[in-house]
Amino acid sequence: MLDLAEPTTFAAGLPAFERLDGLVHCAAVGDLATMAETTVEVWQRTLTVNVIAVGELTRLLLPALRRANGHVLFVGASRSIHGRPGWGAHAASKEAMRFLADALRAEEPELKVTTVYPSGTDTPLLRKLREQAGVPYDPSAYLTPEAVAEVIVDALLTRRDLKDVHL
Repeated sequence: MLDLAEPTTFAAGLPAFERLDGLVHCAAVGDLATMAETTVEVWQRTLTVNVIAVGELTRLLLPALRRANGHVLFVGASRSIHGRPGWGAHAASKEAMRFLADALRAEEPELKVTTVYPSGTDTPLLRKLREQAGVPYDPSAYLTPEAVAEVIVDALLTRRDLKDVHL
């Protein structure tokens, strides 16, 4: 198992893949805090897990992905998180991941690169963020993880080249 907070350890912890048909980046961390309250430790952890780990894991797996003409799928965040007070570090990390996906798409034209942007999904992270914001949490108001997973599987299996999928 890889610790996404420690991307410098990935090379030693990854098995050797001859080929890799698909890679899904869906892990994320987040904390709500105003700019005045966001510590350097929160910035570092958020950007490390949500962006740097994604870039490093993709880099290390590129040879196997290239051999398979594989598919890299990034799970972004609903566009509604941007510009909200307290969401600076999390939103910045998700935007950085979007640009990482765009760069990979341009650099590796033989690979399929898709970003899925689900709206609020009933996950422990969303529950935590809503609680930090002091907003009531009703799981029925959000997508289920199973619904998002179904879209991800469909995107991975399609023969079409999908760039962005918004839910």
